Amino acid sequence: MKQFFNFRIRKTHVAMSLLFASGIWGFAPVAMSEETSTAAPAEEISDGRAITLESGISITPVTGWKVERKSMGMGLVMKEVLPQAEGQGIDYTKPIFARNITVTTLPEARYMDEKGLEEAKADITKMIVRDPSLKDFQITDAKAFDYKGKNDGFVIFSQLTVNNFPMMQMQVLVSGANKSYLLTYSDLAANFSNPASYDAAWKSMTSINVEGVAPRRFEKEAMIGGSLVLALMALVVPFVVARLISARRIRKLADELQYDWDHGTVKTDADYDLSDINPLDATQPARKKRGHGSDGDRDLSLSLQSSISAISTRHSRFA
Repeated sequence: MKQFFNFRIRKTHVAMSLLFASGIWGFAPVAMSEETSTAAPAEEISDGRAITLESGISITPVTGWKVERKSMGMGLVMKEVLPQAEGQGIDYTKPIFARNITVTTLPEARYMDEKGLEEAKADITKMIVRDPSLKDFQITDAKAFDYKGKNDGFVIFSQLTVNNFPMMQMQVLVSGANKSYLLTYSDLAANFSNPASYDAAWKSMTSINVEGVAPRRFEKEAMIGGSLVLALMALVVPFVVARLISARRIRKLADELQYDWDHGTVKTDADYDLSDINPLDATQPARKKRGHGSDGDRDLSLSLQSSISAISTRHSRFA
């Protein structure tokens, strides 16, 4: 990722670029070398209509800005067209800088959450401090904004010194389903807060349309966990429902009994019809009929006499 700076100071035209290390966020060095080795594409001036970066990706440049595709090793460079000054009309005591917006395609999708924002800040800072020509770099603000949904885009503000000139940047990071895109707006610190230029840059940067939506952290794990929970619920819920139904029936029966008790309607033995109950003898097993002089009767008489004798013995002990 590169940030393009263009100064003209004291009759000297100085062109500088910020190289944020081609390896940022896994940006392939091979792909970078292939892009820089190609012939410079034709330039065009934006008429305010959207342009296509790649399949399914589009953006609307600031009207009147120069559009350079596949320039400076990036997907797109859009920069302000400076008015041509001639002769004595040039004031060389002030720097002349062309505002610009760069678009870099990152090969992987990014998580657009709080942790993802901290990771983006750390990666940008790490790349900037590697270049000794870029000094006093500092992130001044970073927050999420609503891109396609709620808080699914990042905007990061920073300041730094380039060739002894204070600069400011606004970086926008958005992500699709498979790739993410980093857009950077650069301007002199003295002009950065100009409402007209700032609003035009913000409108252009946030007009980028990407494919899909950003992935959610632990989304796969959440789906697996949800499936397990649903399976467990499918096993447990029927038992819980059956238990609740049973408990409800028991409570209902208890309430009915309590109501009967409170209102004196509890049934007693007299309230039941005993006509259908057989005599006790009818329920006993049938016995064999024996004669009066049978052995069974004699055994029964002996047993009774033994019992009476035993009772008499116990009483005599306590006499």
